[in-house]
Amino acid sequence: MESIDSSKLCDEIKDLVVEDAPFVCRADALADINTVKAWADCWMVNFNTNIAPGCKASTLHSIAWDAGTKTPLYSTNFYAKHSDDGGPPPATNKETNTEYCYSVVMNDDNKCTNLPRFGMMRTISRNWAGLE
Repeated sequence: MESIDSSKLCDEIKDLVVEDAPFVCRADALADINTVKAWADCWMVNFNTNIAPGCKASTLHSIAWDAGTKTPLYSTNFYAKHSDDGGPPPATNKETNTEYCYSVVMNDDNKCTNLPRFGMMRTISRNWAGLE
């Protein structure tokens, strides 16, 4: 997960993820992001380059593993400072350190086949807009 959240291109994580693995996140800003490749290549690289340079997963809280379903759960924080004008709204220079969770579905080859993500995007948007 650190590889994805640190804005590595999908080519750098391709051995960890099946081709066209779905990415699921309930956030309006991510409505068109529906694969892990799009999340890594389109969203995170742009976010780290043009909106919040240096953003990263900052604190790993817990990891859980369900051997029966081959599903790890990661609970962590994401740190970002809205310091660049690469997307709406203009840079606010506000910081966030927001909790989120991944529920990663793995196959028998230990590759990610589905990546649901919970939390974060709404909180970051509200934080930077001054609503939280």
